[in-house]
Amino acid sequence: MPHQDASTLDGFLFQAGCFLGDMVASAKFLFPEELRKPIRAAWQDIQSRNLFEDARHWCSTHAQELVDVGLSPGPQLEMKLAGYNLVMRSWTERASIKLLRPILKWLNTIFGGLQSVPGIDITEASRNVVVYFASDDLALRASKGANLRHRIASRRLGHTGPEDMRKVPDNVYALDCDDVNTAYDTPKGHSYFLDDDDGNPGNVFQHMLACVQSGRVPISGHDGGQSGRLGA
Repeated sequence: MPHQDASTLDGFLFQAGCFLGDMVASAKFLFPEELRKPIRAAWQDIQSRNLFEDARHWCSTHAQELVDVGLSPGPQLEMKLAGYNLVMRSWTERASIKLLRPILKWLNTIFGGLQSVPGIDITEASRNVVVYFASDDLALRASKGANLRHRIASRRLGHTGPEDMRKVPDNVYALDCDDVNTAYDTPKGHSYFLDDDDGNPGNVFQHMLACVQSGRVPISGHDGGQSGRLGA
């Protein structure tokens, strides 16, 4: 499918839905066999519940909530959409696993913002939710500083994790990634969920894979319950 630039959040959601559909259709060429079945199952679930259409409608009626997460019209949204459009144009010219990684990074950046909006409860739509966070993530630290001029000083889930684990649902898990994040993304410590310099899957990616394959969350560390630390 030829890529058309997404100049708005609504356009992004439409383009992202088309891209993900194409990606699932090409799963046998892009992903190892053990991942194909859960990927297809997840996509069928998304389609059956019309999640993309619902998200587009929600965004059109909740302007203030989008301001709070940096997804309202303005420089932050323009930067995120420009990054997404850039990698998507490269993908349509020559699709490859190498180009898939930055696309997924931008999808995660924008969808992650939507998921952090109060009122969109992903814990009810998911079997498990895992929060990976790192306090020395320099990109999130800089973003928090930049938002002070907009009088926004909210906590970042990816920076410090849930504020109080006693108040989150039982299917939410928090993993401290301080020991591994800078090893995979030096010095920012931000994009630590993919691979190392040699292309080997990183510890966080391996943990995600284990969660998908088993349906459970391997965790050990702080309290042996819903929070822990991911080791190097």
